[in-house]
Amino acid sequence: MVHMTHSTQVFVESYHGTYQQAHATFREAAARHGAAGYQPTSQNWVGQGPRWGCFSCALIIILLISIIGILLLPFVFLGRNKGTLTVTYTYIGAPRA
Repeated sequence: MVHMTHSTQVFVESYHGTYQQAHATFREAAARHGAAGYQPTSQNWVGQGPRWGCFSCALIIILLISIIGILLLPFVFLGRNKGTLTVTYTYIGAPRA
């Protein structure tokens, strides 16, 4: 016979920032939740891509005819991508001492 003491068997948390930031926060939270008997059962990363304003894009296009524009072009695609790491946790039971 199983006696349920937790009212929530499954819950979802989201971590925001770059992948490295979100994953570091997730590792800390997973350790805390693990001590309470929860285990991560699924993860999903959704990146938002670099955000460039209209002015920045127009400036890069205008500068493309010069050497400066060609040198700046990779930064349009290699910006620091931010996003959301969503993790589902499931209760597996209290950890054994």
